[in-house]
Amino acid sequence: MNGTLNKVILIGRMGDVVKLTYFSEGNCIGQFPLATDDEYTNRATNERMSSTEWHTIIVRNKLAELVEKNTLTKATLSMWKGASKNAQMANGRRRDALYD
Repeated sequence: MNGTLNKVILIGRMGDVVKLTYFSEGNCIGQFPLATDDEYTNRATNERMSSTEWHTIIVRNKLAELVEKNTLTKATLSMWKGASKNAQMANGRRRDALYD
């Protein structure tokens, strides 16, 4: 399909430190949860509402090592750009992830 783009920008707080997995070829993958918040006013009750969405961020190779080295810790506010991908997990649940 021409004229489409899979690009996502998320700004949120890290839910944990990056966890790296190294492979025999020297490559690595890091992943961590990222929380984004949404606030709005319920028009019917005029009550302030908020919700939190959790995203899985997956970074590879050099970027994964930089994230770990720069000690981005839990609750650190950060911005991530990448492509959104969906996967079916072994337990049948759907997993959304943002790839660098």
